[in-house]
Formats: sequence, C-alpha cells, structure tokens
Amino acid sequence: MGAREQTLVKLTLSAYRDRDGRHPLGTFEAMYNPESIEVSYSADYTPEQYVNDQRQMSRYVRSNPGEVSLELMLDAIGTRSGGSIEAQLAHLRALCFDLDSGTGEPHFLKVQWGNVRWLSDNDAPREFWARMTQLEIDYSIFNRQAAPQRAVARITLAAIQRQQRIPAPGRLGGATPLRGLANRYKPRVQAGEVTPHAPALDIAVEFGQGGTLKQFRLTEVDVQTLINRLPSATLRWTSALNEHDDYDALQADLAQCAPDQPVTIKAAGNVLFEGLIVAREVTVRQGSKRLTLRVAHRVQRLSATHRSRVFAEQSDRQIIQAILKEHGVSVKWVGAHLEMIPASVELKHEQMVQYDCSDWAFVRARLAANGLWLLPQAQVSIGVPKLAIGAQHRLEANKPTSPIEEAMWLSNNRDMPHGVNVSAWNIGEQAMLPPKRGKAAKLGSHALDPASLKTPVDQAATWSLQYGVPLSATECGALANGRLLGQQAMGVQARFTLRGQADYQLGETLEVKGFGKQLDGLGVVTGVVHRFRAEENVWRTTVMLGLEAVREVDAPLVPKAQGLTVGVVDTFKADPKTDWDRIRVKVPAIDESKPLWARITHLYASQDNGVFFYPEPGDEIVLGFFENDPRFPVMLGAMHNPKNKAPHKLDAKNDVKGMILQDNKNGNQYERRYEWLFDRDKQEVKVNYFNTKTVDGEPKNQFKLSDQDGIMLASQDGDIQLSATFGQGKKNGNVRVTADKDMTIQVHDTITQAVGDPKQADKQIQLAIDAKSTRQVTLRNPQGDIEMQADKQLKVHAKDKVGIQSGEESVTIEADKQIKVSSTKKIELDVSGGDEVVVKAPKVEVEGKDSVTINGSKSTVSLASGKAQIESNKVDINGTTAVDITGKTIDLKN
Repeated sequence: MGAREQTLVKLTLSAYRDRDGRHPLGTFEAMYNPESIEVSYSADYTPEQYVNDQRQMSRYVRSNPGEVSLELMLDAIGTRSGGSIEAQLAHLRALCFDLDSGTGEPHFLKVQWGNVRWLSDNDAPREFWARMTQLEIDYSIFNRQAAPQRAVARITLAAIQRQQRIPAPGRLGGATPLRGLANRYKPRVQAGEVTPHAPALDIAVEFGQGGTLKQFRLTEVDVQTLINRLPSATLRWTSALNEHDDYDALQADLAQCAPDQPVTIKAAGNVLFEGLIVAREVTVRQGSKRLTLRVAHRVQRLSATHRSRVFAEQSDRQIIQAILKEHGVSVKWVGAHLEMIPASVELKHEQMVQYDCSDWAFVRARLAANGLWLLPQAQVSIGVPKLAIGAQHRLEANKPTSPIEEAMWLSNNRDMPHGVNVSAWNIGEQAMLPPKRGKAAKLGSHALDPASLKTPVDQAATWSLQYGVPLSATECGALANGRLLGQQAMGVQARFTLRGQADYQLGETLEVKGFGKQLDGLGVVTGVVHRFRAEENVWRTTVMLGLEAVREVDAPLVPKAQGLTVGVVDTFKADPKTDWDRIRVKVPAIDESKPLWARITHLYASQDNGVFFYPEPGDEIVLGFFENDPRFPVMLGAMHNPKNKAPHKLDAKNDVKGMILQDNKNGNQYERRYEWLFDRDKQEVKVNYFNTKTVDGEPKNQFKLSDQDGIMLASQDGDIQLSATFGQGKKNGNVRVTADKDMTIQVHDTITQAVGDPKQADKQIQLAIDAKSTRQVTLRNPQGDIEMQADKQLKVHAKDKVGIQSGEESVTIEADKQIKVSSTKKIELDVSGGDEVVVKAPKVEVEGKDSVTINGSKSTVSLASGKAQIESNKVDINGTTAVDITGKTIDLKN
C-alpha cells in the first residue's frame, strides 16, 4: 500500500462570504471523520379537495434541494485535542452558522471529503456547496469545573446553487446546476426547476455607449412590454464587495446608472429592451449592498408631464406625432403587423384640448377614440391590429421544440356586447346623428376569436353610446370601432410561459395547436414578459393574447375637465359656425394665448325670441364643459371682481335689483348710462338714462312707476314724445291716455299737438280731447298763453255749449283771412269782467238766419268799420243809454 493510499483524508468545511467562492473566511477540519452521512430529499405538495369527492389528493408544487446530515466528534482530552470544547464550537459556529457582520447572512460552505462525490454523477466535482440549516450539540464528560470535555455536533446542510463561472461585468452568468443532491432522484422536471446541465444564461446590460458595471453582479431581470402601455424593465444587482470601506469603489458604477441614462438589455445577442433609467435604489443591509434599477421605454417620458394646451385645426395624427416627437420618439404609422389607419385620424379638429393631464393620458385617450393600438417597441408603431394569414409563431401541445411550462386560457362574455352603436348631437339639425355601428378588427380565429363568444341574453341588444357633443359621423364611426375593439380584446385572453424566447414581437400572430377545438386557434400577441433569475439559472418568456379587463367603453374621448372653471371673454371675432351663437373665450387654466369657441346659455332662447346679454371683452365668466369634454365649453354666467366692479354694491337690506349698462368709457367716466332698477324699499320701478350732460346727478330721462308718484315721465331736455307708428303705409295706430278723474299736462314752453301726415292732406285725421260723461277738460296755463294753431282750420265743436272765458285779460280770436263762429242755435260772447269784446278783422261778418242781436245794457255797442254791414231778416239795435252808428256810408236795409 502506497503512502498516498495510507494518508487519512479529513472532512473539511470551508466558509466563504459570497456564493462565488471569491472571499474565503476560513476552514473547519473534522477531528474525527463522521461514521455516517444521511442524505434526504423532499418535495412540497398542496392538498386539494373537490366537491362531491371524498378522496384526499395533493398537487405537486416543487422539489426542494437535497440535505446532508452528519455528526462531528469534538474532543478536548486526547492527544489529538483541538483545544477546549468551547473554542472548537465557537470556531464552528463563526464559520458555519453565525451571521456575517457584512452581509447579515450565514456563510456559504464548501464541503469536501476525499473522493466522496456526494452521490452525484461520476463527472461531478468532489465538493458540495451548501449552507448550514441546523446545529445540535450533545455535551459529555465534564471536568471538576463542569467544563465539557467531549461533544458531538449534529449538523444539517442544505444544497445551494452557485455560479459555474465568473461572468463578464454587467452580464448575468450561468449558474452551475446543482449536482447530485439538488437534482438526483427528482420524479420529473417541473415548471420553475433547473434541469441537469442547464445551459448558462447569456444576459448583458449595457449603459450609454456600451458601459458595464464593475462592482455589481446582475441577479434578476424583469422586462414587460404590452400594447398601449408603458414598457418597463427592473434590474437587480448585488455588490461583489462587502467591506465597510468599499463605497468609493462603487461610485463609478453608480455614476453610470444614474437616472435618465440609456440602457440596453440583450439576451443571447438579441436586444430585448432599450430605455432610460427612471429610478435607482441602493440598499445596504448589514454590509450587503443591493442595487435596483427601473428602466422605462422613451415613451415613458410622456407620463412625466402634466399640462393643458390647445391644438387648433390639427388632426389626431398630427397631434400625436408632434407630442411623440417632443419626447424624442419617432413613430411609424401602419407597421408590419398593423392595418391602415382610419379616416378619423386625418380629420382636423377645430379645437382639440389637452386638459390637466399627462401627455401619455391624452395620447391614450385619442388612440382609444380612434380604435388604434400603439406598439411600444424599439420602433414605435401605431395602427389597427391585424391577424396575419400565416402565423409568425406556433405553440404545439407536447412538442419538445416548443415546450410550454405554463398555459392559461380565459373566455369571458360578461362584458361582451352584440355590437356597439355611437351617435352624437347635431347642433344644426337639433337632433342626434344616425348611429354608426362598430366594426372591430379581427383579433383571433376559432377558439381564440372573441367575436365567436356568445353574448348573454340580457346583453344581446347592441350597446348604444350617445354623446351630447357635436361629433362628426366619421368620428362616431371610428369611436364605435374602437369601443368594440376594446371590449372584444378582453373577451378572450391567453397566456403561455416558455423557456426564454427573444423573437416574439407585439402585433405578431401566434398559432396555438394540439390542445383541442376548444383551445386551438390564432391570436394577436398583445404582451411579452421576460424573467431572468441567476439563482435559478432560468429565463422564462410569457406571451400574452388579449387584454386585461379594462372597460374601454366608459373611457372619455379626452381626459375630463370636471367641474367649472374661469374664462375671460376675448375680443370679438365672427363665428365660422354662424348659427352656433358662440363667443371666443380665453381659459387661463388651459392656454390664454389660444382662445376657445364657447356656446352661451341664455335666460330664454327660442325661435327668433330670447333674452340676450352678450358679455364684453375682458369680462370674467364661468365655464362648464359638455360631457366634461374641454373641447366644448359653455358660458354659464359672468362674475364681478376687483377689476370689473359691480355697479351697485350689496347691502344688508338688499332691496335694489336691476340692470345697469354703460358705454364709451372716457377715463373714469362713461358717456352714457342706462338703468332699470327695482327698489322694494321705495316701492318704485325706474328706467333711467344718463349722459355727460346730466345735471345734479339726476337722470337726463326717466320713467318711474311708484306708489307715491304713480306713473312719471321726466326729461331734462323737455322732450317727451308719445307716438303710434305703423310701417308699410299703415296709418291706423292709436295712442290713448285715459284718466278716471283729472289729467294735467304742464309745460314751461309749448305743447304741440300734431296730427296727420302732410303727404296725406286729403285724408281727415282727428285729434280728440274727450271728457267722459259730464267731466270737464281744462287747458290751463297759469303763467302764460295757450296757443292753438292750425295751418288750415281750427274747429271747436260742442253739442251743447262752447265757452271761451278770460278773467282779467282779453280773449283774442284772430285770423289772417276769416274767422267763422257758427251755431245752429245761439252764439254768446260774454265778458263778465266788464271789459270789451273786440271782434277785429278786415272784414267781420255776423250772420243770423233768424235774427242778430247786439245788446249793450250798460256800455256802448259800437260798430266801426270802413264798411259795416248788418244784414238779417230782423235786426234789433237796442241801447239803454245810446246807440252810435257812424260811417261815411251807412246802409240800413231790411
């Protein structure tokens, strides 16, 4: 027997701070090799119970790593003693069981014992990597001071995986598969397990222009890409250095992975994801340093905004493309896996409004309103989904070339309509537009076709979506398509988890085959998720069909503008929609530089009838929005403010209500002012007009109704006119003023009563002053004359008696040609004051058919004229005192 064969090989436990075995901490050598080794394996199962089935059944969950149990003899008595029992156990615990001060975890152990291959294959290394999970100690033989002299340490070690090679910096290296204990005697390979001799993962992460991290090792990668969602990736790293003073060494790595730095993730040479770092998290726990990076696609920048703005006379295509360009994202319309875009995308909107939201929320709303999908891959593309005739990928049941670790199918008709109709309010026709029926894109075939789902009986009717905003028929059609597409996309969903695949792209067509008629078919890929785990040495890819349940039918056409907001009336501009009765308003909360057209509410608005008070430029107004859509504002009212002050201040009594209008402001004074006031305290209603000529603050003109003054018309200029006028040559208008008692018309200068039309002289028009019954009409001027003047004839007519009377002054009746006083009975001129009655004219004719009597009882009756003629059937000249008849020629005839 050779010397080598006679050498006793001891069992050793070598401790390391890291899984890779790069930082050794020490070795524990067994004093006596163990007499036996116990190897155990375990698997986890979940008990399952079924309705109407009493059997106890279990579902396999996973196989656990193998465990090794052994006993180590510790001796402090013999010549081979390793020191006191306490010292030996302290050394064992420090290396194998106690927590490391730097990592906060127990150490990693490499177990070696000669040629023992730990029950693995013959080519497996003669070592076993594990961690101690249990330590039990039996003490025996105590000295006189009760110190143990012998002990048996029973230890349990659980197998672990470790990396087979040191990966390049920034790469997720392949982990050495568990040999022997980890995989031996497993019943079958389950989802989530590592198969023997699994190939090493080749995952690379590059920063900027190909930079990598030097001090951190990649442990986990999650990448998620979904249609109409923001793609993201999460990277987790662990520092290879655990010393307390190594922070300076990390600074270069941390600088490379600062937020907004570009990142590229590759798998087997294929680019899986490109984006920007949006969050970096560094954690230190008992010396262990961990780095977590969250990376987002460049489209993510759209969500990092919040604003309001107006897009005037632009189409959805122009708007979406401009927004993406602002964030450095190029877009391809109608990509390889998308159909043509609808006509609605090219339709120009008079005013498209983004209100109080992120750019991403706004873009998503407009995509949904047009029935479009956005595929956020390296090249962003937008269009309508398309099911390809020939599938780009195929998954078959029980086929080694396309192993499926997990599969799920979901068919859900709970919110599946028979169809979708959309209509909107037509302002011009004052009616709803004829509904447009949706035509959804084809998303699948056979079992994966959502259109093949039967709708519940109570949902058999077509869903009707009606909007109270003026959408065009083109918009309604696209919206109906989009809403139906959204509902159908969540009707059928499928998910397949595979071994790592880098060639799946959004929008591609996947064929599922071999699962039977109820599960097979074609479907459009809507999501791809990648998961990498270094500890498990596994890369899994999950491919998704359909969308998660999000009720798109309730989504707004644009992000909502809820509640009321403030507007300011802009300068006048003619409304291009001439019959919509709109004004231009600035909305400070959106964009003051781009006014919106807003409709106006009125107190009363009917056909050619209404109450209208259009606001002035600069007025502060209250705006609401139809359907909470900021594109369609409506003015609800106006408000006073410190700049535009109220014309009448509110007081505690609050008795005065009314309306005041002013115009042509010159400095601090208006040229004109109009008032209509209701005063409950004074019990009066006033209509006042003021201008710059107003005296003593009194209205220039006023019309007042009150308990005290009755009805009053007042004018500082003395001009009051009552007129009844009809157009089209009609002259039958009447003005009637009626008083049950007295009517007094009082002026300082002149009352003019004008009747008739000079152009209609041949027609007789009457001006009548009529006192009903025995009442009396009095024309009175206490301080001056009253003049009644007619260009032709002035007739005073009474059925009984006409009296002309003067107190102390004379009564003069004078005419240039002829004065005629006529009566069928008797005409009497009476001067009660004793003065004269003078009838004076170039010619005076007194005629009586029966008799003419001139009687002067006390005074003299004189007839003096160049020629005086008294002619009648009977003429009596009687004077009590005297009768004088004087003239060159006197003819007395009978």
